Amino acid sequence: MRRIVRHRMFKSTFVYMATDIINKAIPFLLLPVLTRYLTPSDFGIIASFVTLVSFIGMFTGLNTHGAVSVNYFKESKEKFGIFLSNALMILFGSTLITLFVLFFLQPLITQKFYIPLEWVYVSLLIAASQFITTINLSLWIAEEKPKAYGVFQILQALTLALVTVYLIVVLLMGWEGRFTAVVISAVMFSLFSLRFIMKHKYMRWKFDKEIMVDTLKFGIPLIPHSLGGWLRTGLDRLFLISMIGTAATGIYSVGYQIGMIMGIVVTAFNKVWGPYLFKKLSKEPSFLEKRKLVLFTYGYFVSVLGVAALLSLLSPYLFGFFIDERFKDASPVIGWVAFGYAFTGMYYMVGQYLFYVKKTHYLAMATLITAVLHAIISYTLIKLNGTIGAAQATTISFGINFLVIWYLGNKFYPMPWRLRDVD
Repeated sequence: MRRIVRHRMFKSTFVYMATDIINKAIPFLLLPVLTRYLTPSDFGIIASFVTLVSFIGMFTGLNTHGAVSVNYFKESKEKFGIFLSNALMILFGSTLITLFVLFFLQPLITQKFYIPLEWVYVSLLIAASQFITTINLSLWIAEEKPKAYGVFQILQALTLALVTVYLIVVLLMGWEGRFTAVVISAVMFSLFSLRFIMKHKYMRWKFDKEIMVDTLKFGIPLIPHSLGGWLRTGLDRLFLISMIGTAATGIYSVGYQIGMIMGIVVTAFNKVWGPYLFKKLSKEPSFLEKRKLVLFTYGYFVSVLGVAALLSLLSPYLFGFFIDERFKDASPVIGWVAFGYAFTGMYYMVGQYLFYVKKTHYLAMATLITAVLHAIISYTLIKLNGTIGAAQATTISFGINFLVIWYLGNKFYPMPWRLRDVD
């Protein structure tokens, strides 16, 4: 056991996991302050803006940053440098095209989603900045520098939090304070990232048609997968703000953020479970070993559902200690979202089998289909039940996604899920 703990991979995994938990915990810890200085409508506008930035982010850079870790090991340093420069050229070109599209969509965005004109264009700057930062973080992962990765990520999260508190609490800037803090943090750390990339002399400024086409072939097919993720986590807020209003969206986003505690837990565990499971499967486990994996998985299912139930029961009391009274209607949202992310944790457990047999296209297809289904369910339940309907849609669609992936995982890598099965 001591040898495992000292292993470099274990230490790296722990650093990445701890970084992820800290980063996601910081916005949660800000809630007691922000809910006292911001109104539900302010939170609604912020939620709409964050959703817009994440949507635009799918088209600025066209997901080509995902090829960094692949090309880092596959190509020579010279060719890798050319790839990086071409990826930044793609970022520049796609950002200009997105700007052109935003020019025509801007009236719709400002009227339906309550985002002022100037901030629509600023959202594009933020998305482009995040792309550069992601490239730098991907390089640190490829170079096996978890400490640099962790320090950078935490510093960025703390900078965003501190600037947010100063602008909102001290200068009383309201939702604009949060927007401004996001811009400052995104641009500042993208410039730091660019400096780190240049310092390591990775860049080789040269246009290469073959590399450009190959990079686009990698990134563009990932857009539907990214869109599926956005539909599942962002579209409900846009439905709420356009159908009910900013205040309802703000209340929902606060409840969602607390329910996301479940998401932090399952995501962190998945980073450890994935490598462990792949190692087990690579040794061609016996029926009894597979049975042990199944029993552990069922135990995990019960555990995450139990934690979600506990979070749901405790949610009314959280508001007495942490959250301003104006947001008390967010309490029912917490339980539904917690159960939704419990299903996400269960999906992670069974989805790894599809990764192992390299059937990820089924994973992407299932994710996109269930995301479209989520959009339909969200719209219908918001019409019927208002704000709580969006949270109910999260639980239902995430649950369906888990069941579909479980079926596909067992189809391509059968496991003794029925405990009465014998070898």
